[in-house]
Amino acid sequence: MYFVGRIVGSLIAPTISDLFGRRKVIIFCYWLWTTLGIVSAFVNHYVLYVILRACIAALDGGGSLATYCLLCEYFPVRQRAFAGNAQYLFWSLGYMTLPAIGYLVDDWRYQQLFISVPMLVTLAFYWTIPESLHFLVANDRHQEAQAILEKAERWNRVKLPTLTLVRNKASQKCCVNNTASEKRKILFDLCKNPTLRLHAIFCSCLWYIAYVAHN
Repeated sequence: MYFVGRIVGSLIAPTISDLFGRRKVIIFCYWLWTTLGIVSAFVNHYVLYVILRACIAALDGGGSLATYCLLCEYFPVRQRAFAGNAQYLFWSLGYMTLPAIGYLVDDWRYQQLFISVPMLVTLAFYWTIPESLHFLVANDRHQEAQAILEKAERWNRVKLPTLTLVRNKASQKCCVNNTASEKRKILFDLCKNPTLRLHAIFCSCLWYIAYVAHN
């Protein structure tokens, strides 16, 4: 049931993040993940616990994919591979600590709390994580994108070239106007292009092997 929930979350969350934004999906998934994780430590009914675990898996899968998209869109094209893989470095470190947690903490309820309570740090995401500039531009929300750039400018104490901002704004409007009449892409569009279809099949097989191996 855990992996069923993860599949469902991984299929639904990317589409929702394209509609409402990566930031909202990340905050929703991680906040609800934290709540259900803590609640599941006090559940005494087996069926209810399995349902909660499936929901947690769906939120985990959806939140991690939205985070991956947001990280990649924060960075230039040449640095996106590093940004995307860096996320899973911390994920791997978390898995490496599980044996130590299992050795030190005998009760599964305390183990669940030990894993879930640190997720409370995601409460800070509401104030610290900006929305993806790519998402804002694609949805013609240029003022919000400009505000994020200005905030980053003040935070890093740098001055962005005015000409670059104007040029980007013009190209963004052109890009939005050209794609406004196009149909919104969905998951099944991957099957229409032979190259994307082949890549999707390979990636699906690799993920299947990876999950079977580490579980």
